[in-house]
Amino acid sequence: MTGRADNESPVGLLMISADDATIAEWHPRQVEVLRRQALGLTEAEEHELVGPSYSHPRGAGEKATGARSSAQRDLWERRLEDHRARFARAAADSAARSARTRGWDVVLVLGDPRRTAPATEELARKGVDAVRSDLVLDWLRPSALASRLAPEVERARAELARAGTARS
Repeated sequence: MTGRADNESPVGLLMISADDATIAEWHPRQVEVLRRQALGLTEAEEHELVGPSYSHPRGAGEKATGARSSAQRDLWERRLEDHRARFARAAADSAARSARTRGWDVVLVLGDPRRTAPATEELARKGVDAVRSDLVLDWLRPSALASRLAPEVERARAELARAGTARS
């Protein structure tokens, strides 16, 4: 995205965790929360797989060997992780729409790298400049969050400026 990249212009924030996502707008002294999205679990992902694996349907769950039981748990965890990655991409899609309507020059994506990676990729796919940060700060008050993120915003803008210079 192209826009005004001065120190006073707002920056988009996508704060994403395993359970929810917050889309907000950073200003030098305040963060305005625009939208919160909660991860909705499907019934399949909500209930952990237990018992013998499908390859041994006659075995009793409590008598299943550790290998078979752990295979079920691995499958359940993989499904849950896939669901969370889809959620991160959907939240990024919402953030991309907000970036276009609000004129953000960059979106700072904060949180666990397992969540921020798919979100940042989706923002890039939508044509939105995004910079990842591993900070997890959504528990701070908006004014404290604004001051804590000021260095991250400067870093993100510098990173984008370097990337733009390298392309020229």
